[in-house]
Amino acid sequence: MKRLAVLAVLAAFPLTLAACTPTGGTAADAPASVSPSRAAVNKQYCDLLGSVTLRAATPYMNGTNKTDLDQLRKDLKTLDDGAPADIRTDVHSFVVGHLAILDGEPGATDWLTKPENQAVAGRFGAWMITNC
Repeated sequence: MKRLAVLAVLAAFPLTLAACTPTGGTAADAPASVSPSRAAVNKQYCDLLGSVTLRAATPYMNGTNKTDLDQLRKDLKTLDDGAPADIRTDVHSFVVGHLAILDGEPGATDWLTKPENQAVAGRFGAWMITNC
């Protein structure tokens, strides 16, 4: 059962972050409502999301390589630590939920289907669409 849960997360993780591929844009490409300094922070975070997404899209898919799974845990923690202030709470919830699934905590896969967590993923996704 734990292996199935890990496989589910590993399959969903790149899709969850799919909106964030490195764009090569600049802070000047940010939405007009975002200040230049905030735009630079957002771009750095988008670039981080993009690099994590590209890395997660391939090596983790079988869910059995401990080194790759450990790297995914580190990547998730890096995303949590580096989240811009306006999405920090949602990113933290996203990361905690996915780490629980990766660690095989009982009931952790329920995280994906709870309405409040789907709302977290929706807000995170909307932020990515707006800023990345």
